[in-house]
Amino acid sequence: MDVLDGRRVPVNAAERARRPGHVPYYGAAGQVGWIDLPLFDEDLLLLGEDGVQFFDPAKSKAYRISGPSWVNNHAHVLRARRAVDLRYLEHYLNWFDYRGFANGTTRLKLTQAAMKRIPVMLPEIEEQRQIVDILEDHLSRLDAANAYLDAAQRRVTSLEKSILREGIECTPDRVALGRLIARVEAGRSFGGSAPPADPSEWGVVKVSAMTWGEFRQGENKAVPAERADPRFEIKQGDLLVSRANTSAYVGASVLVGETRRRLLLSDKSLRLVPHPGVDAEWLHLALSAPSARKQISDHATGTKDSMRNISQASLLAVEVPNISLDEQLAQVKHVRAAQSAVNRLSSEVRTSAARTQTARRSLLAAAFSGRLTGRSSDLDHTGELVFS
Repeated sequence: MDVLDGRRVPVNAAERARRPGHVPYYGAAGQVGWIDLPLFDEDLLLLGEDGVQFFDPAKSKAYRISGPSWVNNHAHVLRARRAVDLRYLEHYLNWFDYRGFANGTTRLKLTQAAMKRIPVMLPEIEEQRQIVDILEDHLSRLDAANAYLDAAQRRVTSLEKSILREGIECTPDRVALGRLIARVEAGRSFGGSAPPADPSEWGVVKVSAMTWGEFRQGENKAVPAERADPRFEIKQGDLLVSRANTSAYVGASVLVGETRRRLLLSDKSLRLVPHPGVDAEWLHLALSAPSARKQISDHATGTKDSMRNISQASLLAVEVPNISLDEQLAQVKHVRAAQSAVNRLSSEVRTSAARTQTARRSLLAAAFSGRLTGRSSDLDHTGELVFS
């Protein structure tokens, strides 16, 4: 394989805007824009250098391109120099285990030197093509199954919104959130290292702990004991809000269930303490309902969708249903029952998706051991792919 990394040129979005065109501009995981002129005009294989989830077997690391193109410095550029089917190599590099090759503490990187050490055993070109033909026939069936499961998950998400819309938003009378809150307790920055805290250590939660509708205590960073402030410790029953997150999840709330000790609020999290007569679980549901989510999204600030912010004033101005405690508890009971059924359906979808992923990994393992074609002995006599 020829490595054409020396011909890559990064171009920022502002400059690309001044150079409109019809040439695809590629990055680590795919096309990220357009530009006026090409750097390449041939069949190539791109392998992420950074910005790729190398250790997630479900994520792609390599992809093929053809025709006029421009590639930035986040993807290695590979050209086949000998009898190599690029489809075979693409599947192989997406299956390969990158542990020991991709490294980095905050952002994984596959250096060119590390890439050149990747062992790729190549059978004869006819065998490569046969493997790919059989492999892609089976993978197309798995892709169809995944498309069905994706559609099922979208229906589950729609059901979840409908439950909140019909169970929580059915009351026309509204009140500002600030009228229901006794106080807001903001977290603070404690620093912290990348690894999660051990049970005996203090940790500070990341925004991902409050992103998915449930509190995920494992999403934290260890904090030295001398920096910890117990006033910010998270307790069971706390209602937390992520004040900074992506545009889809900024202002997301979670109700803390049973949790470990020594977890701290971060500077991107808020603790809402309701007035007596306001149920915290109902308030969490009200903030998760579509109308509240839209209000939060509309009032969020920030220039990038990847990190939006909601101020305390804007959050407290969000309007939620104005109902009595008895009505709140009745709504919680109704929503719990409906969500229980939806959760069972969602669990079945996730289990099926995990099975298709396992089947995909098994299929690829069979392909690259020779078992797929029944000619595993051929791989004992293959050559190694050489990068230069």
